[in-house]
Amino acid sequence: MDNYILNTIKAKTIDADSPFNVKDIYGAFLCMEGTAQVSMGNKQFSIARNSLCIFMPFADMVIHQHSSDFKGVTLIEGIDSLNGAMPHLPFKNRLQMRQNPCTIISDEQEKRFQKTLLQYQEKVAFYTARITDDTEPIILSLVRTLTETLVYEVVDLYYDSKPITATQQKRDQLLFDRFLASLLQHYASQRSVAFYAQLQQLTPGYFTSIIKALSGKNAIQWIEEVTILRAQQYLQDSNLSIKEISDRLNFPDQSAFGRYFKNYTGISPLQFRAGKRKESR
Repeated sequence: MDNYILNTIKAKTIDADSPFNVKDIYGAFLCMEGTAQVSMGNKQFSIARNSLCIFMPFADMVIHQHSSDFKGVTLIEGIDSLNGAMPHLPFKNRLQMRQNPCTIISDEQEKRFQKTLLQYQEKVAFYTARITDDTEPIILSLVRTLTETLVYEVVDLYYDSKPITATQQKRDQLLFDRFLASLLQHYASQRSVAFYAQLQQLTPGYFTSIIKALSGKNAIQWIEEVTILRAQQYLQDSNLSIKEISDRLNFPDQSAFGRYFKNYTGISPLQFRAGKRKESR
């Protein structure tokens, strides 16, 4: 059985001595004890018990300072539910979570969250212990559905809670947030700067100058990075063929995908997959 399906959401305890830095993934962090100063992308937040933070690709979450009793739980999505739950939320919802990623939930909501997480873990353990060659496809689909359900329950908690205010954002930062949200929605079908500039009602040149000033990378570099990141996740965490990955990313054919991938990474998709599988042995 592919481990990545079981690991689409991981729960782990973060204690006061463990550094915490996540990037380029979807997930959530719940503070269970203590206080901390965290950054989510370019925003700073003060969090305490029952703070729920949603992190998204290209808005790294970093815990900087924390109290001695600080502790929390993270939920991290892998590639499988990445293509199921979070990216398929309406654009305005994903943009809201990117701009206001941290909220405060009630004690009752926190208890519900813990109960839901325990039930999820118990069900996954129960079903995966029964895997056979005949039942594997069914159980993989079942675990995927359970994971997506858990993700939606976390999102429901987010929208049923009180946002934590960050430092005031400037107009250009809001534009950058909108760009990343739209890029993560359209990367598989739209890879031109003009498309994303038009969504912001800006000229491509002015648009990409703002993106570079804020992030150090221009718009086409962001587009390439997201596309390659998704390709690498498919190659590493799935059994999809190169042609199937090429089709999912809407390349004209497998050869065009191979050239695009090698131009960015220096190696072919097959070489990347073989190297990652060798590392995991």
